[in-house]
Amino acid sequence: MNKLFMAFVMLTPIFPCYAMDYNLFMRDVYKNSDVIKSKLYDLESEKNNASKTDFFYAPKVKLNNSYKNDSASKKYFDNTINVNSLLFDSSISNRFKEKNARLSEFELSVLMEKEKLAKLVIENAISISQYQALNSRAHTLDDSARQLWQQINNRYINGTASQSDL
Repeated sequence: MNKLFMAFVMLTPIFPCYAMDYNLFMRDVYKNSDVIKSKLYDLESEKNNASKTDFFYAPKVKLNNSYKNDSASKKYFDNTINVNSLLFDSSISNRFKEKNARLSEFELSVLMEKEKLAKLVIENAISISQYQALNSRAHTLDDSARQLWQQINNRYINGTASQSDL
């Protein structure tokens, strides 16, 4: 994650479009995150399991069509339709509630990982901006110290330096 963020920070001056489009950057971060990919695969797997639950309790329809010949040489088709379903009881609705709860759990885990990742990106951005401000302040202080030393040195060379300057 830190390598990706550092790449973003280093590419921002080269490609200013990244600096303006935070959503594009976050979309790339989410797309390249292995943790989020794993959570999305878990969610997809759970959706497949949920569809199995839906299909298990759905009514089953069986169609049968057969050609028959009777003894009087009358030809006809024998069509049958069978519909089979489980009797409704409280366990069926509980299964659907359980399925929906599991799906919600996996969706929330994906959102939580995205939130954690966004939090890390923001924390890193704040840390980098604070470091840059501190570094800028250090350079300013260094320049001020060098200028002060140069002034004192010039006074010493000219012979105008007093004891308090040293």
